[in-house]
Amino acid sequence: MYSLRVTAQDGSVRDYTLGPAPLGIGRDGGNPIVLDGVGVSSFHCTVEMNASGVVLTDQGSRNGTWISGKRVEAQVRLGEDDRVYVGPFLLQILRVAAVPENAGLPLELNTTGPIVRSSGPHRRWRDMQAKLQRYADQWDAADRPARLLLSGDELRQAKRWLASPPPSPADEPGRVVRELIAASAKVDARRGVTTIVIAVAGVLVLGAGATLAFVFWPRDPPPEPIVQSQASESSGGESEEEHEDDDGGIEARPRTPDRTPPVSPDMVADVEGAIDHVVVPGERLTDVAKRYGVDEDDIVEWNLINRDKPLEPTKCNPPSEQRPGMETAAAAAPPTGQVLKIKKPRLRPLPQTCILYEVEASEGWAQLAARFGIEITRLREYNPDITDLAAGQKIVVWIDPKPYKPREPRAAIAELNASDAAKSVGTTNAGKLVSGIQLPENDAYTRKAPGIMWGSAYLIKNLHQAIVTFRQDVDYDGALIVADISKKAGGHFDPHKSHQAGRDVDIWLPTLKGVYKTKHLGSGKQKERRPFWYEVDWYATWGLMRALIKTGAVEAIFLDNILQPYVYNAAKNMGATPEELDAWIQYPRKVNNGKVFVQHSADHYSHIHVRFKCGPAETECKGDRGAAGD
Repeated sequence: MYSLRVTAQDGSVRDYTLGPAPLGIGRDGGNPIVLDGVGVSSFHCTVEMNASGVVLTDQGSRNGTWISGKRVEAQVRLGEDDRVYVGPFLLQILRVAAVPENAGLPLELNTTGPIVRSSGPHRRWRDMQAKLQRYADQWDAADRPARLLLSGDELRQAKRWLASPPPSPADEPGRVVRELIAASAKVDARRGVTTIVIAVAGVLVLGAGATLAFVFWPRDPPPEPIVQSQASESSGGESEEEHEDDDGGIEARPRTPDRTPPVSPDMVADVEGAIDHVVVPGERLTDVAKRYGVDEDDIVEWNLINRDKPLEPTKCNPPSEQRPGMETAAAAAPPTGQVLKIKKPRLRPLPQTCILYEVEASEGWAQLAARFGIEITRLREYNPDITDLAAGQKIVVWIDPKPYKPREPRAAIAELNASDAAKSVGTTNAGKLVSGIQLPENDAYTRKAPGIMWGSAYLIKNLHQAIVTFRQDVDYDGALIVADISKKAGGHFDPHKSHQAGRDVDIWLPTLKGVYKTKHLGSGKQKERRPFWYEVDWYATWGLMRALIKTGAVEAIFLDNILQPYVYNAAKNMGATPEELDAWIQYPRKVNNGKVFVQHSADHYSHIHVRFKCGPAETECKGDRGAAGD
């Protein structure tokens, strides 16, 4: 006698007795087994008992019925070791053992309706059963290697689980699971004996060595006591041991070959909390695991998904071109594809973003692939319905931002000579500029409107220094647009409240590779088109901010606090220390403490507003004053 077990994504379980009458499975309420979930057709499949055994028949479902990574084409016979997936639901065949008298009969749950959640103790038992079954399947499929055996706490938990009574006769542990536990226990016992022998031998050797040392070691006078200096006591330095487990440690037993992807220390971000990963076209489970430095098995367990079924990609739906938090209803809608919960990420990369790019007349697939730095095949995956490109056509591009490394080889940074006669007078909101200097042309940046780009000598020299340093510290080849500074003599400057004394400069936020076009600057009837917040390269933005801050000449960098989390995470991924983050960025504080550099200013979504200090020689300037030599 057999039963059909159905396990839902939330871990709830329901059993159905099988008989000669087919059990219909699907989303429609007329099925004996109703499964409501993504990827389940109205009338998906049937399972029945006949003379040849348990037979599954796919009813022409759109998303398919899957067994061991293969799609069922029509009809297939099922065995106890088969794991069948209907959408997110797991189906298994269980042999129902004979029930002794007075033991009570298991409740038959072959009525229609949603799957129910099992009780707490039973659910814990079945969760462990599912986990061990997965381990056993991997061990058996890999020809039962020793490296996939259980050990330590896992083995002890498995032994306790095997010794506990199952919730029902139908829940008897499978043969492969029992064999995995037995083989693991055998190897563990041998390992224990070996450890004892080595330990005893070690004790004997050490004892003999200590005796000889005591007898023959020359008798020197006792050393002078070492007094630790106060400085070394209070330095706050950490030993190597204190750093060993900063990443939370890695489980000792790999459950699959190359279990944990290699993680470069300079990429690890020390962050807490789960991440919702939006699946992009062409992405595989192994790609997602590598992205967050976790194991594929963990993602499967956290999301109760079929590891053999392809991930469901998300349709590109770029956010609104308005400010963050003010998207249209369509843009604010939840993703249309699969979202995976990453509960314990070891890496926290910035999210992948999609854009709609307007094709230019001279651009084909090869030119577009080169523009965005992606493969042609991947670009076509993003646009499956497009074969021939035409000017003005919009294509989908998914961009995965990556941290930058310094440019190599590093070039010498030339210092800009500027007359100190160019001085800021008064405040930024009520001041003027004496003998202002125009920001000179330079390959490191693009001047938006040279006629309104006059500043004090202190601003011009330090701004130039920061940008050319940024180009060396960050291997970013994109355009950097420097915009409004001040008028030649300073004073009132519409539409700004500040920018009156040659100490303020607006810089457009750097964009992701391929986004920027020269025509975005605007010319004649062509209006300027500033970057949208979701097109911003936050790693490049952080590199620029860091270079500005390190000049020592900057008073503040203004950016709306809605966008500061992106800068914060980019800074962490590029190696900023907790002390630097706390001193430099307002986020995660909601209110500015008056000491940080990156501060909130409403509606700064497309650019940063950088305010420089008064120069050491600017005696009539009112504001924070830079140190001599800055």
